[in-house]
Amino acid sequence: MTAGRHYGNVGRTLLWWAAEKGHKKIVQQLIDKGAEIDSKSNYGRAPLWWAARNGHKEIVQLLLDNGAEIDSKDNYGGRTPLWWAAEKGHKEIVQLLLDKGAEIDTKNDHGWTPLLWAAEKGHKEIVQLLFDNGAEINAKSNFGRTPLWWAAGKGHKEIVQLLLDSGAEIDSKDNDGQTPLLWAARNKHKEIVQLLLDSGAEADTKDNHCDRTPLLWAAE
Repeated sequence: MTAGRHYGNVGRTLLWWAAEKGHKKIVQQLIDKGAEIDSKSNYGRAPLWWAARNGHKEIVQLLLDNGAEIDSKDNYGGRTPLWWAAEKGHKEIVQLLLDKGAEIDTKNDHGWTPLLWAAEKGHKEIVQLLFDNGAEINAKSNFGRTPLWWAAGKGHKEIVQLLLDSGAEIDSKDNDGQTPLLWAARNKHKEIVQLLLDSGAEADTKDNHCDRTPLLWAAE
């Protein structure tokens, strides 16, 4: 087998497979044999992309040390290694990628940043880490949704508190006119509704489609 040869019907190389599965010694051997460090599958996914997604820190380090493109995006959503590490909750890999200069506010095709995704998934430590490293706290997706909007809607109370303490815009509306309070109320997260109200959220806000306040939604 040739180090740089593609296998299967989606253009995967041996290096790609080894990085995805966490086989560090094989990754090193393939690099030593001249494997293309940024070889991509037909979906645009490089070895670093998969190593970061699957939590293989030592392989991420090895690939970066050998010149892997740190902000490489795939063709199926525009997601980078940092984006996936944040989504999957791999804190040490997030830190490593940031230390190596990864773009912290990179967006996928839907406008989601790593901070947005970490907040939606409930990864508090990663939310804190990204914010401490300068991530835009009020970054909006293409639908106008912020990290606070998602944390409130998903019921992640500690992240809501963290974002509020860090200066998140409390009444930011998405493209449908829904605020974090309205979304939390619709999803019956009563403790978050109370937290947002206690923090000064507008109680009588309404979205663009329903003539209903957060309190009406919460009372259902």
